[in-house]
Amino acid sequence: MSNWLQTGKMYQNNAAKFSAFAKENDKRAIFLKNETTKTLLETVKNSILESEKNTAPRAKPVCSGCA
Repeated sequence: MSNWLQTGKMYQNNAAKFSAFAKENDKRAIFLKNETTKTLLETVKNSILESEKNTAPRAKPVCSGCA
């Protein structure tokens, strides 16, 4: 069991301390989710930009009414 979970178990009989622990746990979870999302979005953005660099541009239609 992690130290974090052991701390929560230790506070389970003290409502005020457990409430503070739970709030801190929620903040930590939200922070980690946001950081993961930022990293994932950055990775996807970079992947798209890289693939666009390596793709030949589309040819323009010969006549304006063709496309």
